Amino acid sequence: MSDEKTKKGPKTVGAAKLTVEILRELSKRKGALGVTLLARNIDRYPGTVYSVLKTLQNEGLVNFNPANKTYSLSYGGLLEIVGQQQPDDLLLRIEPEMKIEANRLGTCLYLSQHIRSGSMLVVCRATPDQPVAIFTRVGARFPTCVGGAGRLHAGWQNMEQDHLATEYEKMKWIRDKPDLPTWIGQVERDMQQRFAYEENSLPEGLASVAVPIGSPEKDKRIKYIINAIGLRGNFAGDGLLTHVEALKALASFAENMLKR
Repeated sequence: MSDEKTKKGPKTVGAAKLTVEILRELSKRKGALGVTLLARNIDRYPGTVYSVLKTLQNEGLVNFNPANKTYSLSYGGLLEIVGQQQPDDLLLRIEPEMKIEANRLGTCLYLSQHIRSGSMLVVCRATPDQPVAIFTRVGARFPTCVGGAGRLHAGWQNMEQDHLATEYEKMKWIRDKPDLPTWIGQVERDMQQRFAYEENSLPEGLASVAVPIGSPEKDKRIKYIINAIGLRGNFAGDGLLTHVEALKALASFAENMLKR
């Protein structure tokens, strides 16, 4: 093996990557998918996708419907893999703390984990006891390059202007797109304050506060983000400071757990 190859790190195994892509694509769908459509969605050759699907079917991870020649995830097969696994210690310990704060604030709280490049996954949720119409399910995936969370991700990695300019081009804009200098100013403010307040990327009338939770390995990426989403009125006046203090306390709790 040459030095050049060694420096590139572990080689990605193509079959394993394709298997993950297939399982992720099937997990997005409520119904089943045929080979051709599935292959098109993940930009892969149908023949290769078919071979992996048949392997997954034989292993009990996907179901095959011969009537319409479609595939879907097998809940039983996935449950066998998960087995008796329990949520990690952080989730077990932080969920009751989040529930207390959600009730006190009257706002939905979410803990999201950075699972892979460009993606966050909601791993824990706490909603107040009073009825709310604002919630996201555990397991929901969203991109890292949106709104206040996107600014935190960009600034956490590197505050150099060239890096921020590159990250700016990756951002997804729901409504108004600020110019580059304005956006960089927002990133600098968010990093200095250690939180991001956001309205522009949410439905009208809603707002969010996000606080980053770093990795103990100092690997230049945010490990988790904890955020509150609610009506903008919840954050008016002293409401914003109250939410920020609560989320930072939860973030500190999580960082201490991660160091153990």
